[in-house]
Amino acid sequence: MSNIAALGDASSVLLFKAIGASVFEAKTEIEAIENLRQIIIEDYELLFITEDIQPLVQPVLDENPEMVYLFIPPIRGATGTARKYLEDIIQKTVGVKH
Repeated sequence: MSNIAALGDASSVLLFKAIGASVFEAKTEIEAIENLRQIIIEDYELLFITEDIQPLVQPVLDENPEMVYLFIPPIRGATGTARKYLEDIIQKTVGVKH
């Protein structure tokens, strides 16, 4: 089993199989959260998450600060959600608004 997982819509995450990653599809909010919880239980070292589901899974990610993850744009194009999230974190950390 690979130490890498990808979570998101099928067309965006299937490519990760080529590098040996485990792929978890997220068609619904419930499926996204259930699959994320399974990824956490299976203790993957790195998780790629499509940014369109970031708002759905962020509470679970916040409960698991040891999880290493990276938001990626879905195949249909970036939504800007991940960028906004990172800007908010930087602003809170540094105290400077971009």
